[in-house]
Amino acid sequence: MAIEWSAAYWPAAVIQVSVAVAAVTVLLGYAYSTYHYGKWNRLGVPHADRPTPLLGHLADTIMGRMALINLVHAFYGQFDGCRYFGIYEARKPLLVLRDPELVHSTLVGDFTHFYDRNANKVSFKHDKLFDHLANLRGEQWKAVRAKLSPTFSSAKLKSMVGDMNECTERLIENLNGQITRNI
Repeated sequence: MAIEWSAAYWPAAVIQVSVAVAAVTVLLGYAYSTYHYGKWNRLGVPHADRPTPLLGHLADTIMGRMALINLVHAFYGQFDGCRYFGIYEARKPLLVLRDPELVHSTLVGDFTHFYDRNANKVSFKHDKLFDHLANLRGEQWKAVRAKLSPTFSSAKLKSMVGDMNECTERLIENLNGQITRNI
């Protein structure tokens, strides 16, 4: 016995198919946005709880409810005693190093594996405002770093301490003057 489709069944069938397609789309979207959130569990890395789908642990910062520095400070407090911990920047897992020795070995000994990691896809060729060490990549970064490294030797930094203290004192005096004038 064959089922006859009459005009009365079409609206109900269209609604059922639409609801089914919407439900599958929502489920696939949720799975896509949360798939990577088990990485730190699988690797046995201590990590922050409950990342927000698509936004990760930076949801409060992205939504403007908390400054990034306050969020990082909260995570540091939460993982006191750990050498490292994991968070998620949107869907991307990030490993945060807390131990100074681990940071040093990563930035110095393992540097060849980590440079240009968060490289911007924007070209700064014509914008001199953004043409500095933090935004340079590859060989251009190496050349500028080689020129700047001697400037930041221990002896030169020690000789700058007096000047830096004097500048800091003048800044504090100026800020105090501004505060008293505005009160």
